[in-house]
Amino acid sequence: MNLFPHHQRQLAVLGEILASIRQVKHPHYATRISRLASRVNRPESFVIAYESGKYHLDAPELFDSADALGIDVVELIDLYQRRI
Repeated sequence: MNLFPHHQRQLAVLGEILASIRQVKHPHYATRISRLASRVNRPESFVIAYESGKYHLDAPELFDSADALGIDVVELIDLYQRRI
């Protein structure tokens, strides 16, 4: 996927935030990406890709991921905006 440099940074920041939430709120998920992947009904490679900033989440995927992590999507967006 060809992205503008600022989009690459934005995806990386979002991925870092989602990975941090997974590791902090659900420490048992920290090494078990498979469990989160099953909660969003996607393969592990999906979670790995978006956490590493290599995948562009669409809105429903973002909502599903936030829900699976137990964070309100508005709170997630607020965290993201503070980092960008």
